[in-house]
Amino acid sequence: MIHKRKIILSLLFIKLLLILTLPLAAEEEHEEIFLSPSLSGTYLVPLGSFGEMADSGFGFQTNLQLTHFAFKNSALLLSGGINFINEKRDNIESLYVPYLSVSGGYVFPVYNNFTITPAIGFGYLWNIVKENVPGSEESVKSYFDPLLTIQCALNISLFKGFDLKITPEYNIFFEQDNTGSY
Repeated sequence: MIHKRKIILSLLFIKLLLILTLPLAAEEEHEEIFLSPSLSGTYLVPLGSFGEMADSGFGFQTNLQLTHFAFKNSALLLSGGINFINEKRDNIESLYVPYLSVSGGYVFPVYNNFTITPAIGFGYLWNIVKENVPGSEESVKSYFDPLLTIQCALNISLFKGFDLKITPEYNIFFEQDNTGSY
């Protein structure tokens, strides 16, 4: 029942994004779609109840950004990656978090080669927890949870085909009985 509710909420979110962007698409002139792939390192700090079991983490992320996909300066971001998280609890041997997300945003040109791109999106993450409980066998538990992501990319084009991008992000994932964030 809870998974059905998560799917319905995800579909409603997609519908809301479409409702918000389609009227803008009709008003703006359409420019050529620009494709921008990237690979980056990540650093995360778990917050709330997630922060009680996990310390900071690191990983990598691949991104594919389509600019002008629906209207001028619109951005569609497809992201995926994996984070390796330092665990706080003695019984947790390792914690890995692969994820995939799709976000929509708007590219604000600020000055010459500098842009700011706020975006909001959704996806799914997969928490893979390897536990060692004294007196029993090692166990691996996994949880597949919906994810809401909010980000704001700061981008400086250094030269053709090479950009420096810093993207602070806030992610909330929805477990069966709890929410976590980082």
